[in-house]
Amino acid sequence: MNYLVIDLEMCKVPKNYRGKNYKYASEIIQVGAVLLDEEYKEIGTLCQYVHPEFGIFDYFITNLTGIEKGQIKNAPKLKDALIHMADWLTGSLTMRLKVRS
Repeated sequence: MNYLVIDLEMCKVPKNYRGKNYKYASEIIQVGAVLLDEEYKEIGTLCQYVHPEFGIFDYFITNLTGIEKGQIKNAPKLKDALIHMADWLTGSLTMRLKVRS
């Protein structure tokens, strides 16, 4: 059995930006993940920045997370970042199965 640990960093979405298309108070700006084996040994890691569509990126977020505007400026939107994560996970597990064989 393998384990996936996920860490999400988020920024605030002001009330006046929320509406029919987005109603949440926060938006993901970074996805971090660690894949562990059955003995909790690291198999692989992922760090993927996400470009927010509605969230406000300010000094508070930079101070809290260490993430700067330049790191997310050209980052993919959430949907593409999650597809990248799924591809990474599939590739990591496939490679692990080949090593075990």
